[in-house]
Amino acid sequence: MNSAGMERQLNRGGFTVKEIRTLRQYLGESGVTYPVLLGQLRVRFIVSVGMLALVAVGFVGR
Repeated sequence: MNSAGMERQLNRGGFTVKEIRTLRQYLGESGVTYPVLLGQLRVRFIVSVGMLALVAVGFVGR
């Protein structure tokens, strides 16, 4: 799938035009592909949710 097709799919999936523009800029700077970048974002999201869950458990446990 080419970049335009991937961007349309991201837009349909809930990404805003501004977010897609930011992703495109990052792709240009780092030279990675959309699938690699989305995989990295997925991992960061999962780690962030895990950290938030730990903080929430810490507050509830008091």
